[in-house]
Formats: sequence, structure tokens, C-alpha cells
Amino acid sequence: MTAPGWLYKAEEENRLALQDDPESSSAHAHFAAVFLYQSQKDLAWRETKRALEIDPRNSQALHIQMHCHHMNGDYSSAEAMAKDLMEREPLFWPARMMFGDLRRQQGFPNESIVEQQKILEHDAQNIYALHYLARAHLGAGELENARQILTRARQANRRNYWCRLYWAILMALEGKLDEAKTEMDEAVLKWASIVIWYTAHVADFYAILGEVDTAFEWIDRAVRNGDE
Repeated sequence: MTAPGWLYKAEEENRLALQDDPESSSAHAHFAAVFLYQSQKDLAWRETKRALEIDPRNSQALHIQMHCHHMNGDYSSAEAMAKDLMEREPLFWPARMMFGDLRRQQGFPNESIVEQQKILEHDAQNIYALHYLARAHLGAGELENARQILTRARQANRRNYWCRLYWAILMALEGKLDEAKTEMDEAVLKWASIVIWYTAHVADFYAILGEVDTAFEWIDRAVRNGDE
């Protein structure tokens, strides 16, 4: 889904959808998601504003705006939007997932664990919540718990790049360096290099390995991708 070719295809399909119906709030919101994956935050914000002018309750558009605030380092705005959306739509799990991860990033992994577990109470195989929960356990230094969570994912999802990224980080923390490097192969690195949310996690990986120069290279790449 996040390969450049698919992103261009998604952009093309969204343009066609808006030609057919310029007042489609959903099409504008999905267009915003494509722009954000392309690290074009200004265009993503423009599309979310248009989506919300048409339908102020468009959850997808609000979710993308949260990501824009997050990527700009505006945690307070992102958290406020997440809380509002969680109150309005308690079962809209992307808002809860993001709120939890925002708390983790600010040094409160246990709060993130609580939020991700709430999602899994309703959907035990939600792959997004599973990997964010594993990340929260890693942040709390609970490596065995992180391993158990990653193992819960369906076998079909084991090769998912999200899962592989966190498996690599887990194995690096466990000191299994050869296995960690095998997991963090060229395919995972290529994916992470173009997905704005995950580029910085590769820097985490190399920092754990003690490869400081490479870690700084990935931090720089994350900033260039739009992660301020």
C-alpha cells in the first residue's frame, strides 16, 4: 500500500473521484491521507479542511489532522483532537490508538498500554493496536510482554512491515543482533524510508545497535520526510 507506485495510483483514483463528485467529503479525506503518506503535510491539511467544510464530522479527516499536528510536534493539539473524537465516537479506534501512542512518545508508555488494550478488547487481532501495544511495552522496558504481543499477531501478518520493524527492535534490545539485522532487511528499510510515521523508528534501531552515525542519518531522513 505504501510503495510509491501505489501511492501515485491512489492519488490518481482520488482525483477521478473528485472529478465525479467535488463535494465528496470522503474523497477529500482519503486524498489527504495520500498526501500525508507522500510527506506533503500542507496539501494533506488543505484536503482535510475541505473535507470538514463539507462534513464537519468526518472522522477520517480529523484523524489526518491529528497526524499533521503530531508530525509538526504539536502534541497538545493532537491530543486534544484525539480526546474530542474518542468522546464523540468511542469505537473509532484510530483516535484511541493515536492518543495512546502520543502518550508513549511523551514518556508515559503505561498510559499507551491501557489505551491499546481497550482497542484489543473489541478487536483482539487489530494489527495496528497490537504493534502499538508492543511498542509501548518496549518503551516500558517490558521485553517479554512485547514478545508475547507480537506473537499474538496472525501468521499472515507476521511478514507485515510494521511487525517486522518491531521484531527487529525487540531482538536488538534482547541482544540478538544477527537476527535483528536479518529482520530489518532492505525491504523493511525501503518501506520505512517513505512512511512518515516510521522513519524515525529505524533510527531507534540503529541507536540500540550502537551505530550512532547511521542512527543520525535516519533521524535526518525522518525530518526531511516531514517528521518535525
